[in-house]
Amino acid sequence: MESRNTSEDSTHDQESSTHEHGGIKTIPFIIANEALEKTASYGLLPNMIMYLMNEYHMSVAMGTNVISIWSAFTNFLPTVGAFLSNSYLGKYKTIDFGSVLSFMMLSLLLAAHLSKFSQPHHTRVRKPVDLLR
Repeated sequence: MESRNTSEDSTHDQESSTHEHGGIKTIPFIIANEALEKTASYGLLPNMIMYLMNEYHMSVAMGTNVISIWSAFTNFLPTVGAFLSNSYLGKYKTIDFGSVLSFMMLSLLLAAHLSKFSQPHHTRVRKPVDLLR
């Protein structure tokens, strides 16, 4: 009876050791994703108030509120991602989805910025918009 338990334990140990995921293998993906996200966030923060004041004609207080809310969302959403990853999707699918989504959004931002330069100056429409009233 003792040998039977030992053989079952060793079989279980072999199966669990061959099916281990994560560990050091996922760290570079997590670090790269967080580094890119933080670089994008902190790169936009200094210019955002001037942009909101000039393009959307917001006051400094209103622009600061918008930036604070945006910063709170970008700092809180990784918690939602962690919940979804642990509960439903799995860590690799979540990291893949987050990385692809971050890349797509930054590409869209770059495309919007570059398309602004290709338009003649007189065709640009600039209307004041108050987003939080």
